[in-house]
Parts: sequence; C-alpha cells; structure tokens
Amino acid sequence: MKIYKWKKITLVQNAHRLNPANYFEGAPFQASILAGDAVGAICKAKKNFSVHIKHMNFLRPRKVALNAHQTSLKGKKMKVGIIGAGSVGSATAFALIMRGVARKVVLIDANEKKAQAEAMDIAHAAPFAYANKVKAGTYEDLKGAEVVIVTAGANQKPGETRIDLLGRNAKIFESIIPQVAKYAPDTILLITSNPADIMTEVAIKLSGFPRERVIGSGTVLDTSRFRTLLGYHLGVSPKSIHANVLGEHGDSEVLAWSNGDAGSVQIEELARMENKPFTADVKAHIDDCVRNAAYKIIDGKGATFYGIAGALCQICQAISNNEYAILTVSTHHDDVEGVKDVCLSLPTVVGKRGVHGIIYPKLSESEHNDLRYSAQKIKEYSDKAVEIVSKDLEEGLKSA
Repeated sequence: MKIYKWKKITLVQNAHRLNPANYFEGAPFQASILAGDAVGAICKAKKNFSVHIKHMNFLRPRKVALNAHQTSLKGKKMKVGIIGAGSVGSATAFALIMRGVARKVVLIDANEKKAQAEAMDIAHAAPFAYANKVKAGTYEDLKGAEVVIVTAGANQKPGETRIDLLGRNAKIFESIIPQVAKYAPDTILLITSNPADIMTEVAIKLSGFPRERVIGSGTVLDTSRFRTLLGYHLGVSPKSIHANVLGEHGDSEVLAWSNGDAGSVQIEELARMENKPFTADVKAHIDDCVRNAAYKIIDGKGATFYGIAGALCQICQAISNNEYAILTVSTHHDDVEGVKDVCLSLPTVVGKRGVHGIIYPKLSESEHNDLRYSAQKIKEYSDKAVEIVSKDLEEGLKSA
C-alpha cells in the first residue's frame, strides 16, 4: 500500500466517497477533508479502493473548495470601491457584503453624510453573513481596489430614455473617472451609470485604461430578466435557461431567441414539446417585459436597484474568483455587424483581468439586422459623448 503526500492540497467534500472507477492502481489523486491540517491519500485498484487520512502538522491547506454558496469566500480577498451611494450603489454594497464577494467595500459620494449613513447601516448587517468591512471614504481610499464600480450619475426620470441622460452624465464622469485613475491605476472599472454602453466608452476615453479593464454592466440584468420569463413559461429554473440579450442596454436591445436553449434543446422546440408554444403574443409579452422593465419599475417606485445590484455582484464574483464566466457585459468592440469601434453587449469571458475574450453567437438574419441597428444607434450617440469629453479635455489643458 502506497501513501501519497502532496504539498498543495485541494479540499473537496466527502473525499471518501470518490468513485474508484475513475482511478487506476498507483495513481495519486487530490482528496480532502473539511477539517484537519492536511491530507494523505492512497488509491489502489478499483475493487480495493480505500482512503487513509493522516495528520501532517507541517502542512496547512490553503484552498478550500466548499459548496456553491461558500465558494464566494474566495472573493473575500477583493477590495471594491463604489462611486455613488444612492439606491444602486448602496444596494450593490449590501449584496457584495452579504454574499461575501468582497472583503472590503468603500462607498464614495458627493454627499458624505449619505455615504457614511449607508456604510454604517450595511456594516451592521455584515456580522449576519461575513465579517467583511464597509466604510465611507474618499477617492484616496480606492488605493488597492481590484474593482471600482461607478453608479453615480443623474437619475433617470419617468419617461426619459437612457440616451437622454447622455449629456448630463458625461459631465459627471469628467469629475469622477480621472480621480479613480489617479488613485487606483490598476483597477477594473465597472460602469453602470446610464446610458451604460455610451458611458463605458466615455470611461475608456477619460481613464486611459486598456479597454479590457473597462466593463459596462451591459445586458447582464436584461439577460436575467429574459431567462426568468422564459423559465416561468417553460416551467423550468431560469438557471437552466441559456439565452441572451445583446446590443444596447436599452430600447434597441436584441433578444436572441434563435440560439436560446434549455437542456441542450432549442427553447422554441422545447416549448412545442411541452405544449407551451411561444406564440406571437407570448413573444411580444416577454419582449415587452424585458425591454421595458426599467420604465415600469421606475414608474412604480422611482428607481431600479435590486436587480442591477445582483448583476454587478455576479460580475464582481467572476472577477474575484477568476471564473472565466460568460456574461453579457458591455465592452469595446472593433467591429460589430460592420459598425466600427462601439461598446455593446455580447457574450464575454470575464475573469481576473477583466475581459478575457468575446464569443460571437450564431444569430438569425433578423437578429443580425437588429444587432446592426442597435450598434449604429449606440455609435451615433457615443461619438457625440466622446466629442463632448474630448472638447472638455482640450479646454482643460489650454486653461492649465
């Protein structure tokens, strides 16, 4: 009987229940326990499989792979700054703390009293989840932050489109982004201020960061809304639905019906199999509920914040854990359907460095056309925003 010892041990639950059929005689495997200082293990032939646990006090395991909820513990290493302590900023801070995604959250707001009150309130909830820290601070406190989330901006009024917010929020970003770049030059910028796609382009211009380190929240929330409604209709968990919303986070977004699936079956085919077809009326209803959700929520309570807070938390977790998760965040693209240099949402691989890659999905002809229109619309306004910012920067240099 051979005993194998490892200096680096990955912990998993129920190591003694590992299937011996997966191993051959004499082949070491990584086993673990949830308590104890270290693990030694042996693997014999398939029928005589056994595991011996021995204490080796000179080893201490550093990585613990726990259950799905507890894996977010790895994110405790990350410091996150949030610019804007309004509804979205404070809800995001709360989500990050309660899910254990960040070990420290710094809230920054022009209204310091508001930021301090929100930080204090959230800090009092932290002991019920993870003993992480949240505080109000200044831009200087962003030093060492792996991610800085920008939620600050003018509020979207009832009936106002995200595009209408452009001029006001571009000016606000001129006072924020350079400060973030000064004190956290190695951070990943996560933009959620509306219009999110255009403000992501503005943030790239103002920060001077590599574009893979400037991410917009994009259609991550819209995709969640889409999957939720599809799941309700099909009678399955939204987590088992793979369908995306592409393009603008706004009125021209594209619901990609053609490539959506559940259980490796195309969603429309599955709907027919379950005798729950996606009729024209059903599709129109789902489209309206996804595309106009924000307007309906704003009309009812003045702002949306829980959904976007969940989306931002998911993006931060992908970065913290280096998950290489595929999320429909907004990033800069050289070319989308013939439109050059535009920020919009496509399935994107997100990890520790920010954007690691883009996955261009298969689309129907009508979806290609709709995505082209969405890209053209964003491009038109983002060029105007960049022009405003560039002009202001030139005037600032002249006055200096």
